[in-house]
This record gives sequence, structure tokens and C-alpha cells, in this order.
Amino acid sequence: MSVNQAVLEAFQRFDLDKNGSISFEELVQVLKLLDEDAWDDANINALLARADSNGDGALQVVEFLNWIFAENANTFDLGKNFEGTVATSLVVSGCSRDINGTYVQKLGSSYNHRPIFYCAASKRHLFYHRGYGQWSIFWKPSQKATARLKTQRAPHMAEESWEVWQIGKKGFEEEPDMTCTLEKKTDEELLAEAPKGVKGGGYGHFKKQEELLNGRPVYFSAATDNIARKPLYFVYVQKNSWGLENVWMLCEAAENDTYAWRTSGKTFCFSPDRAHWPTSSDWKEALYVEALSLSFADRGVEEGWVDPAFPHSAESLGGTCQEIDGQEPVWRRAPALTVNEPTLFGENTEPADICQGRVGDCWLIAAIAAVAEFPHYLEDQVFARKELAEDGKYELRLYDLHADKFDERSTFVVDDYIPCFPGTWYGPARPAFANGTDKLFAPILEKAFAKYYGSYSKLDGGGSTYAIAMMTGETRGLNFAALHEYDDKSHRFEVIKQGGLAVYQDKDPQSKKTGVLPEGVTLEICEVHGQRISFVNPEGNESFPNSGWISSYVAGRRTIKITGWFRWQMRENVVSSMGQKIGQAKQVDDPFRMLVDYDARNYLMTAGIVGPEAWRRKFYQDGLVTPHAYSLLSVKEVGGLRMVCLRNPWGRGGGKEWLGGWKDGAQEWKANPQVADALEVDFKADGIFWLEWEDFQYLFKSFYVYPKEMPTKRGDFNLGGSKEPITQLATPSDVPQQPRAKAEDSTNAEAGRAEKPARPSPKAEDEPTWNEKHQCNQTWC
Repeated sequence: MSVNQAVLEAFQRFDLDKNGSISFEELVQVLKLLDEDAWDDANINALLARADSNGDGALQVVEFLNWIFAENANTFDLGKNFEGTVATSLVVSGCSRDINGTYVQKLGSSYNHRPIFYCAASKRHLFYHRGYGQWSIFWKPSQKATARLKTQRAPHMAEESWEVWQIGKKGFEEEPDMTCTLEKKTDEELLAEAPKGVKGGGYGHFKKQEELLNGRPVYFSAATDNIARKPLYFVYVQKNSWGLENVWMLCEAAENDTYAWRTSGKTFCFSPDRAHWPTSSDWKEALYVEALSLSFADRGVEEGWVDPAFPHSAESLGGTCQEIDGQEPVWRRAPALTVNEPTLFGENTEPADICQGRVGDCWLIAAIAAVAEFPHYLEDQVFARKELAEDGKYELRLYDLHADKFDERSTFVVDDYIPCFPGTWYGPARPAFANGTDKLFAPILEKAFAKYYGSYSKLDGGGSTYAIAMMTGETRGLNFAALHEYDDKSHRFEVIKQGGLAVYQDKDPQSKKTGVLPEGVTLEICEVHGQRISFVNPEGNESFPNSGWISSYVAGRRTIKITGWFRWQMRENVVSSMGQKIGQAKQVDDPFRMLVDYDARNYLMTAGIVGPEAWRRKFYQDGLVTPHAYSLLSVKEVGGLRMVCLRNPWGRGGGKEWLGGWKDGAQEWKANPQVADALEVDFKADGIFWLEWEDFQYLFKSFYVYPKEMPTKRGDFNLGGSKEPITQLATPSDVPQQPRAKAEDSTNAEAGRAEKPARPSPKAEDEPTWNEKHQCNQTWC
């Protein structure tokens, strides 16, 4: 018998269904009969992946011959990138969704007997779904897909086109420009391209060293650059005494056999940012390692004009701002503070451009964000120029609260030197106070207010009415405050879920179920963690659990309602050179309807959480900050749901955003797609969130409306669709109409009080805070 004939008969013995190819199941049946101990599923998966040169998930005759006659087993090593084999790394590009990037093979992992690839940049997996006959990209291997490729071949070999899920259209659409290619690079090229630095999740920043360990760079984090406050390393291990093999590890020494804090999945990649860092029994959260862009280090900024009236000194910082986290702020020009190319406004301003810093001026930042809702207002009305000033000298047009007449703008001049935390090797100097990423209008505008009030520390605590007045000239503010029962019923709820509400032992929804609360029962709130609420039964009814944890939303529907009465009252407050006049309170029947009307009229709006009781600070983990000011961005009623949109001035990365019903990405949006469509939600805008009116009035209890007829329509920042231009703004009947208060008549009001503020002096050590001076009733900061 010839060799070829013998091989062909061997192939036919493997090909049990006689279809001309050998599948995973057929390999399993034959190889396990030969030696069950040597051939487990993982080994057979690895064999199939090595020999399957055309990437169709089965062995053809030629591939079988190559396997049989392979002189070197390393020919099929998954760690090698060569034409015609399963790739270690695949590059996805040209997709309209944010899933482009390099997908690195997760060694030892498979799904439907095909390799799994992971992209650390997009946090997505690329995997094969056998039932659908497609390669899919999604957060994890499952039946779902953000993008799909209908083929049996490997994704970089297929001729078919990718299809991408379109959120708005709720369907897949072909994307002919999307490609998946094999990364054809030598080890030397991959080593040279390893990033100069990485950010190790919440651990800190790691710098690439010259030394190599096991052919991979060592990444080092000094004690000052990480949360552990000790030297840390990312190193690659091929094999060590702890049983680790082909993994990156986070550790305390650049040694092969050191103890690992965290380990990646098996990989051959040349930097830790391309590896997958899974969860484990010890680590409940995945570790995301990101490559750092160090482009800022290449950009120099020349010295600019220095404002002699507001020197770069401790006096300009003020008492509480002269040292932050043990560091004395340094003054740096604003254009030197950005990672990308700096700009004053960019294409347009929007609320998400302004983020609060390390002084308690949320009242000011919320007001700036509220004004930024109206495109180009700050560019056209407040700043004298729209482009960066080469010399750093800026003129701003603001209304002067201390002027004899408050009916025209005054010019305020500032330089662009901003108090900063010192820069590091991994990032430029960071503004200590307001910042706007690559847009510089926010820190410059905040500096104008700091100069006006004497120092940055004097911005700590205040009222948005003053900031709105200085930017827009609108001196009136309608203050709405919610009053409700403050007795033993003030923190109770009623179960409204039909069929009752399940009770669990712990806040973990997977914990043991202990019973059911019947519909209509009233209980007392003890603790809140997002949508999970612990309760007690004050009546001691033994027919249902007396304590436990419930969900305030189930399957996208509300399960409880707050009991007790709410009564809203409104005061019209007026600011002038004489101070703030507090108007008489009058009862309001339906403030939500009024807010919808104000929103439609393009009025400026802010909201606030007053200083809470001690129990709320301790037991309410709902993502809200107290006391604090928020921008009130939109108010809508959709399908019977009353919805309110707000923004935390802390903005991007602030770590504080609503965790209750309708939080970003919550089940409520999926269960109510018509609401998501009507509001056009976009979960990318950090700090912006939606919640129901019932939660808003219970938790915030206060909001401000400024009846200013803005010259432009409210912008569409993915908060609820664009609005048609308003050609004529009628004045609502509930807003009292009167001329702007002037210095000579502001004390003659029938009700209220007026206190005249003196201009604060930056050198007076015993000066009261700005909030105390103005007798502001917005104690949010």
C-alpha cells in the first residue's frame, strides 16, 4: 500500500460522516479512543486550531496531510504569526461603532471549538458562534453581537462583509469598510511598538524600562505613581515556580519567580495593555490596562502675559486653596495643560465640557454648564474672542454685581496661567480647579470669577443666581423648594408591584430569597445601594419578612413609591448691587408641568441637594453628592413617565452619577425602548443622567429657574432631541414681571430682605466666605 493511500484511509477513518472534512466532534471520537488521558477537549481544540490553515473550523485533506507529515510541532504553534494559520492577533478597523482595535488571542480559551480574541482597548471579544455560523464581536462570548461576519472561515480570510448593529434602527447593517486583518509583525517590531507607559486600572501608572525579562519589557511604577505607595511592576513570565506560564503579572519585583498580585490570561503579547486580565475568586473586578499617550511632552508653550492685578501667589489662591493634598499648586499656562491640541471652544461648547476641580464652586460650574446648554452663547456674549490668545490675555464681558447700575456688561481681563497640580512623566500638569479637557474656556472663566471675588478659596460655597446674573444679566431667580413629611413616615415606601415583591437576604440580588412583600404594604427604608433597598417592617407583621433587601425596579418597571405628602413652594429672588432680595413664598400645585414649560421656553435651570441628615450621608449609596449643585438640562414626559435630566459638575471621571432607576445602561432603557428613543439617550456623556420625577423631588427637593430669554435655542446634546427655534417667548403667568432691580429701589420691596455685599479683599485673613457675605440661601456646597 502506498503512503498516500495509507494516509487517505486514515483520513477516512477520522471523517466519520464522510463529508470530506474532519470536525471537532470527529477528532474527539477517534483521538479519545486512542488515548483518553492524553486527548482532552483543550488539547483537541489546540490541535484543530494549529492545523486548520483555512480557518473553517475543520480539517481538509491537505491540512490533514500537513499535520501528519509535520516535521516540527512548533509549525503549528499558536504564538507564531504566519500566513495561512490561526492568527495570534487580528486588527479590526473601519467600523462605525467603537469596537476597532487589535484583538489578541486568549490562549487556552475557546468558544464553539474556535479561538477567542480579546481587544483591551474596546473591552470586546471576537469569537465564533457555531449555531449562527458567524464571527461575532461583543462584550463576552454569547449569542449577542455588536458586529457579525457570516462565514465558516477565519475572520481575516473571509470574503463576506461585516454587519454592525445600529442602535437607533435596531438592526444589523452592512459595513463594507470594516475589515479584519492578520497582524503581520515580527517579534522585534512588536517589542519596539510596546507603549512607553501604561495605566494599570486603579493601581497607577507604569513606565517602560530599558531592561527585558523573558523577551518582554518591564514596566515600573514608583511609589509616588500608584495607590499602593510602593514600587510595583508589570512583568512577563514564560514559566515560574508558582506554576504560572505565558502570562503578564502585576507584582512587587521585576523577577521571574516573585509573587503575583494579579495575572493576565495566557498570552504571547508584548505589553500588558494588550492582554486580558480576568476576574477570579480573589479579584471580583477585571483589571483594565491602558496604553498611555505621552504626546504632551513634545509640546512647549512660551511665556505669556501676566496679570499684575491677580498675581500668581498664595494670596490669589486663598487660605484653603494654598495647599491641596499636601501639594502647593503651581501656575501653568492653559495651552500647556492638554494632552491633545488645545482650543478655546472647539466646534461648540456643551455642558459636558466643564468639570469641577478641587474647590467647592459647584454652584458656579453648574451655572456655566447651564449657560453652555445654549450653543455659542459664551463665545458670542461672554468672551471677547473665540480663538486662543497667543499672549494669553483674555477679555471677558460680565455684569458687575458691584456696579452702581447693573444694566450693561463690564470688561474683565485675566491671563491664562492656571493653578495646577505639578506634571508627571505620564501626564501634563493638571488644573487644580475647573477644567474642560482640551477646551480652555472653563478654567479661564472660573479664573475671572476668582479674580472678581478676591481668590479661588472665596469661590468655595455660593449660589448659582449670582453666576447666572454675571454671565447673562438675568437678576431674577425662581427658587422652588419641596416640603414633605419629616416625621416617622418620611422615609417609607409602598409596594406597587403586582403579585408582590421578592425579598432577599443581602443587597446582592443573587443572595437567598427570604419571602415576598404583598402589594400595598408600607415599610421603612433603612439603606440604599443603587436600586437595592433594605427595609424594616415597623408594624411587625409576621405574615411577611420584617427586614431584608428588595429591588426598586424589576424588569424595567418601578416596584415601590414613596409615601407621605410633597408640597412645593416658589420664591422669586432678585440680586443687585445691594445684595439678594428673598421674595415671599407661594404654593405651587404642579412644579413638573412648570418645569416642562420652562424647558420649552429655553430658560436656564439648575438643581440642588441641600445638606442632608446624617442618616442619608451614611446609608444612601445612590451616586448623588450632598450638598451639591447640579445643572438641570431637560424635563420631559414620555409615555406617562415624568423624566428629569441632570448633570453633575464633576463631569468626566467624577465617580459620582445616579445609580438608581434609569441610570446609564439600566434595564429600564431596554424594557422601555420607546422612552430611550424619545429621549435619545447617550450614555457616553459623563456626568449626565436621567431619573424619574418622584425620585428627583424626594432627593433633590430644590431647583432654580432663571427666566432669561436666551438668544439661541437649547442645544441637542443627546439629551432629548433638538428643538425647533422659538421665535417668540411668552412670559408664563406664574413668573412675576417687574423691571430689573436697581441699587436705589431694591430695598423698597414689600417682602424680603436685602444685604449689601462688600467687595472681598484677598488679603483679609478673617474675611467671611462669599456665601456668608451674600446671605445666599443656596447652601449646596
